[in-house]
Amino acid sequence: MTYNVGHVDRLIRMMLGVALLLSGLTSGGFWGWTTALVGVIIVITGMAGNCFIYSMFDISTYCPPRKRS
Repeated sequence: MTYNVGHVDRLIRMMLGVALLLSGLTSGGFWGWTTALVGVIIVITGMAGNCFIYSMFDISTYCPPRKRS
């Protein structure tokens, strides 16, 4: 798997996704469930380290670790 989401980006995605998920679940209704679904998608992309929108536009915030000698 090719990573295109960096560490800081992943952390922000995870926090934002959980906030949207909880906000959507507490709101209820159509927009609440839509917000919760968007939060789940953001959390999944953060956990996987790969964003399909970044892939479409050839964007990457991932910096591979340096090899130690």
